[in-house]
Amino acid sequence: IMFLLDFIFFSLTATWMFSASWEDFADLQRSCLTQFYVLLGEMPESFEEDTRLVVYVSISVMVQFFLMLNFLLAIVVEGYMKVREDIEANETEKEVVHDIVLTVYNRFQGLYYGWPTPMEVVLLLRNKLFARSISKRELQDGGIEIEAARGFVERYFRQRCLRAEVVNKYDL
Repeated sequence: IMFLLDFIFFSLTATWMFSASWEDFADLQRSCLTQFYVLLGEMPESFEEDTRLVVYVSISVMVQFFLMLNFLLAIVVEGYMKVREDIEANETEKEVVHDIVLTVYNRFQGLYYGWPTPMEVVLLLRNKLFARSISKRELQDGGIEIEAARGFVERYFRQRCLRAEVVNKYDL
């Protein structure tokens, strides 16, 4: 809307100032068309001869260019801020080296404590597809020793992202 108002304002100004001396600005329709061509880079023939027209074209192009640039930057910055907020809110987003170290550490810890492999967990969870959670007893029933199941569940449910959120009537 702002660009349209600005465009019409400059077209009216051009019609008022140059309609008597320039055929390209004889009426509002021609002024709008000429101004559109000026924004695309096509200047009126021999416009350099009229100092007022040179000033008008320079000012109108600069104002409209910076107005459009401002709109474009606002859109880009808003998109950037949205992505940045999403990345900050993502608890699983870490650096690659950090992720690799944690993966190796967790694998060795799992071997040491006898935790189930990721494939065993997938198979157990696939059998319990519609359940909301899986207990230590269900891990044991799946063929995993009780101490390993207890350690596995305690380790992974310390992670904030795996804990169920408590929602009460006052939370929005």
